[in-house]
Amino acid sequence: MIFIVVLVLVFALVVGVVVGVAKDPGPTPIEIALGYEHAWDELDFDVIYRLSGYELHGGLTKADWIAAQRVEHPRGSGLGSSVESVVAESETRQGDAAAVITRRTQHDGSVVHNEVQLLRRSRAWEVVAYQLRPTTSS
Repeated sequence: MIFIVVLVLVFALVVGVVVGVAKDPGPTPIEIALGYEHAWDELDFDVIYRLSGYELHGGLTKADWIAAQRVEHPRGSGLGSSVESVVAESETRQGDAAAVITRRTQHDGSVVHNEVQLLRRSRAWEVVAYQLRPTTSS
């Protein structure tokens, strides 16, 4: 009798875990956009590649894309580790498309706004466009 109770409890636990994982929506567009910004600041091209859609890979394999980025953005070129903070200022979603406006505050106090555009594919958000957002004068 105890064996049956244990078996039922184990089965219920397995079903609960499977249902929980299946219903997990994964990271939000804001979380992906902030991760993308931080990866650029760290020049972590592996993460950037994984968060990016094929639109940003230039038709290259992962290894070739990473090698090209390391040539184009070498450590010490001034791009990496220049950010003091990154926050999401806004997010808009329409179906499986999203846009996140980020604010990067540099160590020198300057502020840069970027628009990170994402598409949800196979239940995961991918960055498909990334561009400097023009600032408006106040």
